[in-house]
Amino acid sequence: MLAQLALVKPLEKRWPGEKVFLDTEYGANPEKAQFMQNFAAIAKRFGIDPPDVIIVKPDVDKSEKPKPQKPDASIGWAVIDGKFHDIVFVSKNIKNGLNDKELLAVVAHEMGHVVQVNATRHNPHLSGKTVESDADKSALSCPEVDPTAFKSMLVTIEQLIDEVAKKHPLLYGDFTGSMAIIPASVQTKMAFGGNHPMTSTRIKLADEELQRRNANHDTVEAPQQAAPQVQSVTVQVVEKGDCRNLEESSL
Repeated sequence: MLAQLALVKPLEKRWPGEKVFLDTEYGANPEKAQFMQNFAAIAKRFGIDPPDVIIVKPDVDKSEKPKPQKPDASIGWAVIDGKFHDIVFVSKNIKNGLNDKELLAVVAHEMGHVVQVNATRHNPHLSGKTVESDADKSALSCPEVDPTAFKSMLVTIEQLIDEVAKKHPLLYGDFTGSMAIIPASVQTKMAFGGNHPMTSTRIKLADEELQRRNANHDTVEAPQQAAPQVQSVTVQVVEKGDCRNLEESSL
């Protein structure tokens, strides 16, 4: 599948670098069994098949040295050999910078976007703070997602973004000034979250969910409803917040 995905040019432009399935790293590791069980349970709660989670390593230069990589995660989908695949992409630096509970929170948020995109028939205008906030709420509605880990995930990713932006401001397309500084537009995006609500707002949402669980003494119960079958469609690859059909082919 990874070799076939590499043929989709918009995907390779958006996510250059070597790609590895998360279940290749986690599936055979008994220490990761709980993560995989929680991941499958979240998909079942959302009424979707578990998406293919792909970890994207940094692209390399001509000397085979890793290039700078933005801390990022997004979604896409494809049909390969007649099978529909929802896909969650996670950059290697995010995967390495988080523990498993925090990584699960990231994946659950992106799975919330999968539900949104599928429900709106791949609406090209699906973006903005409300969409992101709804994905947060969907993730936090799952008892498998720890609100405390959700909060620490937000803080850690914000720190990762800050570190990368300081070292490699040219990663941001609107950069025009000295490499020694972060452009004001990037600082603004960091402060206000771009399409995302402010980090403090997202942390407050997680705090509210934590308080609700503590008040109700919630425990994790496995979801009962079976996930529906997904019908095959033509190949489509999208970015989170920009759900236009980027390319169609018969892979």
